[in-house]
Amino acid sequence: MHERRALGQRAAARGTGTARAGTARLRLLGTADLHAHLAAWDYVADRPDPGVGLTRVAHLVAAARAEVPDTLLVDAGDCIQGTALGDAAVRAPPGRIHPMIAAMNRMGYDAATIGNHDFDYGVAALARIYAAARFPVVASNLVGAGAGEFVRILPHAILRRRLATPEGARLPVTIGIAGFLPPGAPGEGSLYSADVEIAPIVRSATATAALLRAAGADIVIALAHTGIADPAAADPENAAVPLAAIGGIDVLLCGHSHRTFPSADHPPGGGVEPTRGAIHGKPAAMPGPFGANLAVIDLWLSRGPGGWRIDRFRSALRPIARPGAPAADGAADGAADGAADGADGHVRAELLAEDAAALARIAGPAHRLARRFATRRAGWTRHDIHTFFALAGPSRALAFVAAAKRQETEALLRGSAWEGIPVIGSAVPFRTGGATGTEAYCLIPAGPVEVRHLIGLYPHANALRACLVSGADLAGILERSAAIFATIRPGSRDVPLLDPRMPGYEFVVMDRLSWAIDLTAPPRFGPDGRLCDPAAGRIRDLRFCGRPVGADHQFILATSSHRARAARLGRTVALPEIFVRDILEARIGLLAEEGLPDGPDWRFLPVPGASALFLSGAGAARQAPEPGTPAMDFLGHDGAGRAVFRLPLDPGGGA
Repeated sequence: MHERRALGQRAAARGTGTARAGTARLRLLGTADLHAHLAAWDYVADRPDPGVGLTRVAHLVAAARAEVPDTLLVDAGDCIQGTALGDAAVRAPPGRIHPMIAAMNRMGYDAATIGNHDFDYGVAALARIYAAARFPVVASNLVGAGAGEFVRILPHAILRRRLATPEGARLPVTIGIAGFLPPGAPGEGSLYSADVEIAPIVRSATATAALLRAAGADIVIALAHTGIADPAAADPENAAVPLAAIGGIDVLLCGHSHRTFPSADHPPGGGVEPTRGAIHGKPAAMPGPFGANLAVIDLWLSRGPGGWRIDRFRSALRPIARPGAPAADGAADGAADGAADGADGHVRAELLAEDAAALARIAGPAHRLARRFATRRAGWTRHDIHTFFALAGPSRALAFVAAAKRQETEALLRGSAWEGIPVIGSAVPFRTGGATGTEAYCLIPAGPVEVRHLIGLYPHANALRACLVSGADLAGILERSAAIFATIRPGSRDVPLLDPRMPGYEFVVMDRLSWAIDLTAPPRFGPDGRLCDPAAGRIRDLRFCGRPVGADHQFILATSSHRARAARLGRTVALPEIFVRDILEARIGLLAEEGLPDGPDWRFLPVPGASALFLSGAGAARQAPEPGTPAMDFLGHDGAGRAVFRLPLDPGGGA
């Protein structure tokens, strides 16, 4: 590791240029939201994917290190869960280092934080996996009596380095590292045995920055697993803007929202400079998900009596694959992108060869294990199962998920005091394009079903939860869900159906229920999930098995650990700890049935003289409409390759 850095330093020193004494350049390299994408492979489609993978990021890291003598490599969370590789690794015998951590050790990461999905396998698994890290892992807002279980996860860290000056001196610098993840308890039940909570980001950051400054930090870097939202929204999940406003924070590497920054597509304002890569004048970056980009933040520093300060900076993203690039041939294959800034070509080639060989030894066995796990036969389906139209009408895919959770819950509650209360299953379309990519849809062709198909349908390692809820609770969940749709006025023609600020996974449906959505009414909730108009309402004619649902009626909602926690649902009924995806595999026989008559049944109320445009994946044009989905006209594909449909909202009015 030290030899590799020394090679890069010697190469870069030749092209440093002139500068005044007491000046230096520090480069921060960052990843985030890797989600167990180690290899350049799509395990759901079972094919190479040159646009993802830490093994491909490693080439960019090697090249970037060769350009600048002093670098730090850091990660902003959500690393260990998200693909078949992550699932297979967590099921491996104890004692094996998680392949993502092994790769990060080999690449020489300097620090990392954890994200909310790193908790998906449970507190014990998270603590065990990160205990093998050879770099400090920090979580400054992880609090509670059980935080001691995280022996190797620190509240903050101090890195002491020496920076090269143009004169050849090596001057000491003290760098403070803080880490933050979205607020909320990590979970409950046997998977989450530790009594831990996540404190609000801004409150924790203020205290942590002060502690790091008191410890002598010249520069404080926030590894922030939080997105960049409109500051007026006061969104605790995406708090990068108020975090950057804290005086003691100097640099931010962000994640969580799966967006990219700097980016001209990001809305400016409120202190956010999207093309410059700055928030409140401070350097910031967000590399997007799955290793698609490497964040590169260059800091030009000067040293005075009070220590080092940032004179200027440059934030940028380097993609691992150009559009139209050929697929990688193997688990650790890839080509470096990005300019070399005059770095020595021989040194760069040596770095690439060394990293590629080492990472291949780590990624190869993990990749093969993941493919065996992902391609295991699970069952059979009579129909194509997909999410192409899950945001426009009832979906077989969501009906299957809801029915499986409901039937499992009913079986577990049989003979208990809860047996007489009707159970309702819920489902969410995780893959509906948007920020995860124009082709990020679930498609299980009719015929054999493999585990990888179920991962595509349900990518997260959530556990089953059963919550006692009222009819008013159900209506509230559906109101929040209906906020994904734009408000459409009578007479509007070809307006977008969906609110682009709302991801598709915010849409929740429930089986055994029927309801209508009034698109002319304003939403009760805003894009940040907060109540914005208590008097507003879009849900009409809510019924359970054909009977009106009263506000005080009681139900058991079969949901997931994540949804139960995020929605702060009512009393949780004790159940054994079972992962939802294991339930889907156990109940795979539902897909062999002709239909699921008790599936979610929802529709749009007519809007006089109106029509809307609905965007979906390119493959949607080849799918026959599902039962209950409204008739739509296929208009062709847009510039991004998405299928465009016209949805008549006034079928009788000729819209």
